[in-house]
Amino acid sequence: MKLKTISSDFDNVLFNLEQLNIIHAKMFYGVDLTPADITYWNFYGENYPKIVNTWGDFSFYQKGEFINGDIDFINTLKDMGFEVQIVTASFPSIAAEKDEMIYDRYGDIRIIHEKNKSIVTKDSILIDDGPHNIRDHILTNNQPAVIVDNGFGWTEHFDSHLVRRAASFSDIIESVHKLNK
Repeated sequence: MKLKTISSDFDNVLFNLEQLNIIHAKMFYGVDLTPADITYWNFYGENYPKIVNTWGDFSFYQKGEFINGDIDFINTLKDMGFEVQIVTASFPSIAAEKDEMIYDRYGDIRIIHEKNKSIVTKDSILIDDGPHNIRDHILTNNQPAVIVDNGFGWTEHFDSHLVRRAASFSDIIESVHKLNK
């Protein structure tokens, strides 16, 4: 069965939150981090909690940048016949402003704020940088996924035939083609 919906994460798939995290690590803690230093999902929460606080403060959050090529990527998925929805975990304090940012960038697109993404990604291909989201999506929905490898130390290998690893938007498009035959 061919799927008709793409569920794409926002942070670190379309919006470069990681670069902002690295800047905040230097600013708040005086440490120089690289994506490879981020070795597990709750790394910031356990080691650098002031960074986590910036995710709920839109004046900090909005200083991040969209990943180059994101608009073409979303349009390509739509041109391929997919309905694209953005499924993102958001602090309630920034959800409305984040929505506005997303609508300004992509126009009319469905946005779902949900930490437990697998409950809203049924019958879709999930594109996400979080291995826990990919794992839960596959276990809950038995549907394909693309893990976005941004060089993090925690994007572990998956042995499932339902997962492809991608490091660029073109890799994601190619993976979506292979997964949705």
